[in-house]
Amino acid sequence: MHSTQSNLLDRTNKFNFSQHKR
Repeated sequence: MHSTQSNLLDRTNKFNFSQHKR
């Protein structure tokens, strides 16, 4: 499993969510 990839995706997802929830 790629922990780094998962972490990166999670961070991006959170960022997107934050921007959307503005």
